[in-house]
Amino acid sequence: MRTDRRRGTALDVLTAHFAHPSGKTIEIIGVKHFASPQFWDLLQADLDSRRPEAAIHYESPLDDSSAWGAWTRLKSRIGRQIDRASHAVWKNGGLAFQFDSLVVRDHWENHDTTTSRTIRSMPIGLMLSLAVLYVPIAMIRPLATAVGRSNTRGLLAAAGKPQSLTGMLRTSIVVDEREEIAANAAMKAEQSVIIIWGHAHLPGLGRRFQRNGFELVSTSWRELFDLGATASPGPREPALPR
Repeated sequence: MRTDRRRGTALDVLTAHFAHPSGKTIEIIGVKHFASPQFWDLLQADLDSRRPEAAIHYESPLDDSSAWGAWTRLKSRIGRQIDRASHAVWKNGGLAFQFDSLVVRDHWENHDTTTSRTIRSMPIGLMLSLAVLYVPIAMIRPLATAVGRSNTRGLLAAAGKPQSLTGMLRTSIVVDEREEIAANAAMKAEQSVIIIWGHAHLPGLGRRFQRNGFELVSTSWRELFDLGATASPGPREPALPR
């Protein structure tokens, strides 16, 4: 399943619509965790308009920090430094982070693995390399702006292709375990579900639904950002045939 596509100077991400013979539907809205502010505004308005027709499930590891050991705390501190620095770089490049922009409503449901399991699965060597790379860049605003813009252009150029760095972070916990939790929660829900997850998880989630009687009935695309735009992106495209 192609989960992102280049369209001129714009990058789109996929939304996949699944249906079960029982009448239940599951809609997976794929996102990249950094996008234009307009993308998050439009997505927020869309999700807020769906209540109460569907439950909304979102991706975010669950906090279990009270039970962390010393090694997990150390890796968490490194992770926070990476997060703060990378957020600054992407922001200077013109994009906004998902949870800085998208308001999680009280009725939304969080189905994910724990933070400690996610942190422990991350290779410490890679984490240190990212910290050494991003923290100094973030401290120099002109450099952060240049790198942020370069990263954004890189997302556009890499549309539809696997990303090696992302692949290095895709441990069985980061991918398989989290997808299993999210898929099971959606299928057990009493009502139809909208899932907001990173676009790279769509194929794995979709396969789980199809193994349990759901059929992919349509796809649609949402504009993540447009490097050539001077105004907010237009309305969402209509659903396309599979």
